[in-house]
Order: sequence, then structure tokens, then C-alpha cells
Amino acid sequence: KDGSAGRAGRGFDRRRVSQKELMAFTSQLAIMSKAGIDIAGAIQSLARQCRNPAMKSTLEAVHQDILSGKSLSVAMKSHDRVFNGAYVASMAAGEASGRLPDVLERLAAMQRSEARQRSTRRALLAYPIVLSSVSGLVILALMFFVLPQFAGVFERFGMSLPAITEVLLTVSRELRSRWWLWIGLAAAAIFGLVAWRRSPAGRLAWDRMLVNAAMIRDVTRSLVTGRAFRLLGIMIDS
Repeated sequence: KDGSAGRAGRGFDRRRVSQKELMAFTSQLAIMSKAGIDIAGAIQSLARQCRNPAMKSTLEAVHQDILSGKSLSVAMKSHDRVFNGAYVASMAAGEASGRLPDVLERLAAMQRSEARQRSTRRALLAYPIVLSSVSGLVILALMFFVLPQFAGVFERFGMSLPAITEVLLTVSRELRSRWWLWIGLAAAAIFGLVAWRRSPAGRLAWDRMLVNAAMIRDVTRSLVTGRAFRLLGIMIDS
């Protein structure tokens, strides 16, 4: 029974658990452990209250693993789509030092700080994303509706089109004539990019790009370095 529950929980790990839900779980577990509730009972209680099926099944599997004799960090390590390596290492440090409630409290504080940073980044990126989207729609409208009209005007007057306009018209005619093909290729490219991004090699390449890209590396290196030292501080303090 315990093994089947664990396998069920690991199957649900592939569904999404947001950082906000993980932050809420860490904060609540910190409060309950500070109040003297044992970890197994606290996780069981949080699983019962959880509304996200992915998080609920994960917590139920972790609870079953703890009851079978595993430590919290070992039980969480089986669900790396929810609890990443740094999170599990912090749990192991807290267990080894006997200061798990303090580690949970510091982890929750760090997650709240990161959530504020993400909110700030989204607010800063909202305007350029909207502007880029509107610009893209305007360019598509020009290519599909405006440029063909200009081509007719040029043809009536017997004038040759500029080279750039001719290229854009050729692209426009191709997109309009075989839109189904290009939409399918775009969807396949997006799907392939997402799948590659989730693979170990894709994550490594993406992280390397974020850290080394010329225009953003000063910001990303500061953020990554700060997070690494905060995690290191939590584990050393434990």
C-alpha cells in the first residue's frame, strides 16, 4: 500500500506545483514544527488541506515515506520536480543539526524574498512585452493587408518595387498561401523548445545563457550569486 501511494505521488510530480504553493507549504510547515508538531503529522495535515492535486499527492507520498522510516530529506528527494536539490540539501542540514524549524523559517523567508523579486521583474517586463506584442501585430497587419495594396498601386503605375518591399511581399504571399504549414511549424518549434528547455542539457544551456548573455549577465549573476550565498548561509548556520 505504501509503495503504491509513493508511486502515485511520483506520477503526479509531473504536474505543475507553483513556487507560491511551495512557499506557502514551507511557511506553514515552519509554523507547525515551531509549535512542536511532529513532521509526519504536520505534512499529513498540510496534505489534507492542499487543493492542488499535484502538491497533495506529493505530500501524501512524502508522508508515507516518513512513516516507513525515511528521513524528510530522503522522502523529498524522490520528488525533484517539486523539491529541488537546494531545498532538499537545506532539509538535510536542518535534520543533521536538529534545527529543522529554524531552517524552514529561513527558507520561507528566502522564498518570500524571491517571490517579491519575481513580482518586480514581471512588472518591469510587462511594458516591453506588451510593446513587442503590439509591434508584432502591427507588422503582421502591414504584411498581410497594407503591403499588398501598395503593390497594386505600384503595378498600376508601372513602377518597380523596392527590393525590401519585394522581399516582404514574397514572404507575405507565402504566409497567406500556406498559413497552415507555417502555423504547424511554429507550433512544433515552440513544443520542441519547451521540451528541450525541460531536459537536463536544455536547462544547463539555458542557465549558461542567462549567466553569460551580454545585456543581462550583470543582473542575473548578482541574483544567482545572492541566492547561492543565502542558501549557503542557511546550511552553515545549521
